[in-house]
Amino acid sequence: MKILDSIKIKIKLRGIDENPLAIVTLNLNNEIELRFCPILWKQSRTGIFFTMPSLKNFHFQSCVVVLDKEEYAKLQERIMQEFILAAKEFYHPNEFELIEKALNMEKKEEVNPDDIPF
Repeated sequence: MKILDSIKIKIKLRGIDENPLAIVTLNLNNEIELRFCPILWKQSRTGIFFTMPSLKNFHFQSCVVVLDKEEYAKLQERIMQEFILAAKEFYHPNEFELIEKALNMEKKEEVNPDDIPF
């Protein structure tokens, strides 16, 4: 079993106007905790993303790196799903609508070039 399969996620939500919007703590097999993993607004507030803790003095270089990109993508997806569930209960419906809109802006639309008419 991979260590990321047993990860426990704890999310502390903050005010809708704050950045980071939420702070995530990841507990690895009840042995190690990764604290201060932020869920951040993009500067334009049109998107929301999760990242690992980073060092400002080193140009926000990540302190923790998941080496397998696919595993990291799965972890991000799982964290964002839990964030959405917690946010729906925590925020006012109008505020949650802003969050949903920002999350939907992040989803890339896939276009098949063969489907585009000439």
